[in-house]
Amino acid sequence: MLVLDTEGTPVECVGCCIDITERKRAEEALEESEERFRTFADFTYDWESWIGPDQKYIYVSPSCERTTGYSAEEFFENPGLFMELVHPDDRESVSMHLRSHMEDTEAQHSDFRIIVRDGDILWISHNCQPVYDRDGKWIGRRTSNRDITDRIRLEAQLRQAQKMEAVGRLAGGVAHDFNNLLMSIMGHADLALMSLAEDDPLRRNLKEIKGGENVPPL
Repeated sequence: MLVLDTEGTPVECVGCCIDITERKRAEEALEESEERFRTFADFTYDWESWIGPDQKYIYVSPSCERTTGYSAEEFFENPGLFMELVHPDDRESVSMHLRSHMEDTEAQHSDFRIIVRDGDILWISHNCQPVYDRDGKWIGRRTSNRDITDRIRLEAQLRQAQKMEAVGRLAGGVAHDFNNLLMSIMGHADLALMSLAEDDPLRRNLKEIKGGENVPPL
């Protein structure tokens, strides 16, 4: 503060100094901590996001672009982009999942399809959980999305292989049972032939059963 004499001439300056070293250290530590966690989040493999109570994105990890073809900036500019990517056949269930999650206090999981920028259809494993501050106030939800398309395709191939194996076992069982039945028929035909005279007209029918062996033409 500037002190003036009676004629208005500055004669001295009075002030005070406050040591803010600790405050600066705390601010620097906070910035460093935030930078570490942001770097960690930015390099996660899964597509992570944090959506606030107003349904707008607070954070979207860069990995969203690798999965969807859309950048984090595009998700910030269009909060409805996520639902636009969801496959039309899955939108109703995903919409219900997101609405119900607003009241949930536990993590929730859902698998569904999305259509990415290049037109491919991917299967996504989606996890939601509420986010609270230190005072217990709800401040949005965290989501994690993982591309599980390869796993879904492998599971489908495995199911198909299992179906084919089951069909093969069934066919083998039927063939075995049929062979047993055929052997029984042939055996009884042989026994019947042995009991008939050579000129018995039934011999022709029995030989037809055995495959037409030695049956003279009509």
